[in-house]
Amino acid sequence: MAKIDMDALVRLDLNNPVFQENLLKLQKPERHAALDALNKLRQMTWSQVYRDNGLKWEKIISVKPPSGIDAIYSLRITQACRATAYRDGEFIRLLTIFNQVLKSRPSVRQSSEKSCPSRLTALRQWM
Repeated sequence: MAKIDMDALVRLDLNNPVFQENLLKLQKPERHAALDALNKLRQMTWSQVYRDNGLKWEKIISVKPPSGIDAIYSLRITQACRATAYRDGEFIRLLTIFNQVLKSRPSVRQSSEKSCPSRLTALRQWM
């Protein structure tokens, strides 16, 4: 197995059809914010991704990943949406975008639910 370079820049893989569908269904302001976040992500090293408090890169332990994938992770894309992804060498393979439940802000939750599926719904689409 090749050594993983933590100082390598993150390379984005946006080719997953479920991710693309979720991204393109976002409302225009949310879609632009998501694209800004993805642009930020591609300028970061893996070491920065793991340490960045804004992204909140977190392992999802409640979902067993398919064979060949070590783990699935969640990361913040916008205030209202998170994405699921996994690391494959220098690539981040984006799988879905889903609604982050914002219990303390019902008006944001209601508007974002129209454009982002729940995490479980999104992962079921992908799997």
